[in-house]
Amino acid sequence: MRKLSMFLVIFGLLSWFILSCDEEKSDGADTETVGDKEIEIFSWWTSGGEAEALQALIDAFTAQFPGVNAVNVSAESADGQAARAALDLRMENNNPPDTFQLGPRDFQNWIEYKGNPADNRLEPLDSLFASEGWLTAYPPGVLEVLKYNGSFYAVPVNMHRQNTLMYNMALVPTPPTTWAEFMTLAESLHAQNIVPLAVSAEAGWTLEIIFFSIMAASQGSTYHNAFFTGALDMTDAVNLAKFEAALADYQTLMSYANADAGDLGWDAAAALIKEGSAAMYIHGDWAKGYLESLAWTPGVDFGVMAVPGSQDEFIYNVDTFALCKGAKHRQNALNFLRVIGGPTAQEAFNKLKGSTPVHSDVNVSTWDVAAKSTVADYSNATILHNVEIHQFSVVDATAADGATSLGDKLFELSSGVITEAELVTWVTTNYTLATN
Repeated sequence: MRKLSMFLVIFGLLSWFILSCDEEKSDGADTETVGDKEIEIFSWWTSGGEAEALQALIDAFTAQFPGVNAVNVSAESADGQAARAALDLRMENNNPPDTFQLGPRDFQNWIEYKGNPADNRLEPLDSLFASEGWLTAYPPGVLEVLKYNGSFYAVPVNMHRQNTLMYNMALVPTPPTTWAEFMTLAESLHAQNIVPLAVSAEAGWTLEIIFFSIMAASQGSTYHNAFFTGALDMTDAVNLAKFEAALADYQTLMSYANADAGDLGWDAAAALIKEGSAAMYIHGDWAKGYLESLAWTPGVDFGVMAVPGSQDEFIYNVDTFALCKGAKHRQNALNFLRVIGGPTAQEAFNKLKGSTPVHSDVNVSTWDVAAKSTVADYSNATILHNVEIHQFSVVDATAADGATSLGDKLFELSSGVITEAELVTWVTTNYTLATN
């Protein structure tokens, strides 16, 4: 009896040891959920279309791990900005969620927290990328921006095209195919007392999307790509003249915008074309997902295409999720990242988000006509321009804010703080050739 009791004790201790070691696996290679049956997921996706797409990722995870309670922390926030503020506070208080949404431009902020290289708030994910085969499943340009100091730090779920034009098909039955046709259409709509372009001008980043789409369309994608990557000599008269021409086109188009542009967020501006208050909208194609959440059908109610004249360039950004160092439910977070990086979750997510999947095994044959067209545009583009790594290089721009410096100036221009000539002067004074 004593031998049996001793055997049971040893067996129990051995079982505990095995389970404890299992919880310490770093690459998440197992498919069984261990530890606490919960995971906290943080993002700023709270708008229509975005929230549903995030839920699709969560649903894909819980389908594989039904015993885990997935807590969508972003659903508790009033909006995306409130969610970001809540995340900042939690990280500052050393109370991180298990995983959270971020863009590659944000990596340095978290890996070198508050400028301290010794304070890394994220875990590297190299083992996960290797075990899941993502090194060959994801496009090289996407893989490039997921690294910091040689290690992968986040799992991508999509590519969003930024140079996207959405239009009300009742107001624009035949879309323009060139930049000249686009400007002619805008003037024609204006003459009919129809607002040609819905605009959100409450922040610089929305204006920046419009400006760079116009630059690519009116001055050519090669020029835009060279300008944005810091490859041009802006003291050269020809290069400067092209910039001034793009800015003039931008100003003309902005004169056709809705009068309340400064009061609207991007989603409210997108809704204007559904209401028929405006005809067209230039923005990232996450707005497609938002319009679909309003019960609007792509290819029937609204069209989606590259901004006319920029068809040969696919300007995109990437949405990702990272693993927090010190995550309370670490293994569940690794399992979540594994699921959302795979084709099943990305198919469900991108259908709702309006974006392009990064995993090569996603089958888009049953997607709507607009989605399939965007994927085809990505495949056919001669310039794949990732805004997370190529940035407008100016003296006061940092890796953290990327091209935001120009966005700030465009916001000042729209607000009447500076003139067009002053913006040109700022560019010629601050633009520097990229050195990396």
